[in-house]
Amino acid sequence: MDSRFSLFHCRWKEVRHDNTVTWLAYWNDPINPKEFKYVFLAASSTLKGQSDKEKYEKARMLKVISSFL
Repeated sequence: MDSRFSLFHCRWKEVRHDNTVTWLAYWNDPINPKEFKYVFLAASSTLKGQSDKEKYEKARMLKVISSFL
C-alpha cells in the first residue's frame, strides 16, 4: 500500500452527538498527548449561520411571548 494513504486508514474511537459543544471533531495531539486538537465551523459557515438564526428566532419569540405575560 502507498504510504501516502496510511493516514486515512485510521479507526474512529467513537462518534458522539453532543449539542452542548461547538467543535466538530477532536483528537489527541501526537506531539503532546496531554493536549487535544479541535475542528470548529467557520463563523461564515452556512451551518453555523443557520444555528445562529434559529437561536435568534427563538429568543425573538420568547420576547414576544413574555410581553403578553
